[in-house]
Amino acid sequence: MREFLTLLSTPVKIVVVEDQRMIRDLLVWACQSAFSKAEVEQAADGAGALERCRAIRPDLVILDLELPDGDGLDLLPELRNLAPSAKIIVLSSHTDEVTVHRVMRTHVEGFVGKNSQPLEMLREAVQTVMDGRRYLSPVVREVWGTLHLIRYANEKGFTRLSATAQDKRGAGGAFL
Repeated sequence: MREFLTLLSTPVKIVVVEDQRMIRDLLVWACQSAFSKAEVEQAADGAGALERCRAIRPDLVILDLELPDGDGLDLLPELRNLAPSAKIIVLSSHTDEVTVHRVMRTHVEGFVGKNSQPLEMLREAVQTVMDGRRYLSPVVREVWGTLHLIRYANEKGFTRLSATAQDKRGAGGAFL
C-alpha cells in the first residue's frame, strides 16, 4: 500500500464511476492516497458521471462498465465531449472476448479486469495512463492477444487453431 501513496504531487481532477458503494469508496480512497493534490468526485451511475464530468472537467475518469442506468461504454462520446483531454480507465469484472473487443474499439487509455486483481494493479494503470501510455491488465492483454491471433489466422485463411491456441480459446478451436 505504501507505493500507492503520493503517485503525483500535481493537482489532478478525477471522477470515479462505480455503482457498488464499497468498491467506489475504495477507489476514491485509493485515488486520494495516490494523488496528494487530488479533487476526487464520484458517481454511482451514468447520469451522475456526466454531471460530475460537466462540473469539474476531469483529468482522469475511472469507469465501470455495468451501471444501473446503462452500459458505461455508451457514456464515452459524451464524456469525451465534456472532458476531451481526460484519460479513461475502464474497470470490469467481464473480460471475455466480446467485452474486451468492445472496450478496445473505443480507444480508452486503460482497461483493468476487476476479478482477482490487487489494488496495486490500479496504481500501475493510473500511473501508466497519466504518463500518456495505454494500460491493459494481464488478463485483458491475454484476451486481446488471442483476438489478434484469431484475426490474423482468419486473414491468412487458416481453418483450425493449434492445440495451444485451442486451450486459450476454449473447446472447439473455432475462429470468431
